[in-house]
Parts: sequence; C-alpha cells; structure tokens
Amino acid sequence: MRYPIFVFDEYGDLMVFESPADHWNNLEAYDIANPHALFDSNGRVLTMADAGNDRVKILDSDAEPDPERLREMAYEALQRAGQEWSSDTPLQTLVTAAQTMYGLEASGTSIGQAISSLLSLFRLRTPAPRVVTVENRCTQAIIVQQAGVATETLQPGRSRDFEFGKFEGAEVLEVKPSQDDAAGNTLVKQSFTWKDLGRRRIKLVVE
Repeated sequence: MRYPIFVFDEYGDLMVFESPADHWNNLEAYDIANPHALFDSNGRVLTMADAGNDRVKILDSDAEPDPERLREMAYEALQRAGQEWSSDTPLQTLVTAAQTMYGLEASGTSIGQAISSLLSLFRLRTPAPRVVTVENRCTQAIIVQQAGVATETLQPGRSRDFEFGKFEGAEVLEVKPSQDDAAGNTLVKQSFTWKDLGRRRIKLVVE
C-alpha cells in the first residue's frame, strides 16, 4: 500500500490521507459510512475495517492496481471543485493536485507551500461553491438563518440548497420556527468548515 490514500464517498467527494497516522487521527466511521472507492496512489483498490471507537482501519487488498480508474475519479473530483484539467492529464499530476486540494497538512510541506508550487505551473479557477441542503419535514414553515441573519423561509415539504463560496473559519446554519417564538427556540443548528463541505455532503433535516 503506497500513500497517499484516496477515499471517495458515495457522492464522488474525495478525502486524501498522507500517512497511517493521518487517516487514523482524522478519518471516522461516519465519514465513509457508504464508501464508493478507496485507492492507494498506485491505483490499488483498498478495503476498510471497523477498528472500534469510530476508528477505521484501511487495509491492502489482493486486487491488481487500476491507475486509470483512480485517474478518472480524481479528475472528476477536481473538476467538481472548480479546477480545470485536460481529460488526459497524467495520474501523478492529478495526485499532486488532489493532495493540495483535499489533503491535510503533511509534515515538512504546508498546504500553502504546495498551493504556491502548483500555481506556478497551472492556472486554477476559483473553487466552485459548496452546498448544504436543508429539508423541512415538519408541519410548519421554518426560517433558515446564516450567521444570525434570516436568509430563507421553507414551507413544509420543501428543501433548498444553500451555496457557500470559499471561506475561512466556520459558518453556521440555524433553523427556527417561522412564527414568533419568544423563547427563540432553535430546531437545528450546524456549524461547518470549508473542508467539511469538501469531505462530505451535509444535509439538515428538520422534523
């Protein structure tokens, strides 16, 4: 098994881990409850096992490497993130770009240094917006607030995607009943970072 490790979820979203300690400390079972594909950097398909306490072990397999499948999936993930690449871009180039876009900080090289190195070779677009979905399954209208400001009223049975451009720190979505509520009750509250939105699809269901 050759690092980095590439973990694609059921939506095709990508996580990259540089070392055993990297995924052991940062990957939890709920992150890949429905994993679509796991590869090492040679394109060898990997497997996972429950290690207890919400930890996940990533294991080698006897499968033959399939570098073309990894190349295609990495290309699609980067395209969704707003990066422009030729469809015949070599695997190693996409591996480097994916490490920069989706990896955690690796020892000895910061994300900022890696980005600067890539930008000297490639022209990258502004990342595409990332989405949080809110679905109203209760019997009353709800108000969705972003940073304490009401942005949308959702009627029963309706859902809406809220787009976020790239941001620093954490954003918060809060859902409250639409009618006057002296107690200021909150039905759902979720905070997330830009990296969270890149690692998994977030959906808030209000019931």
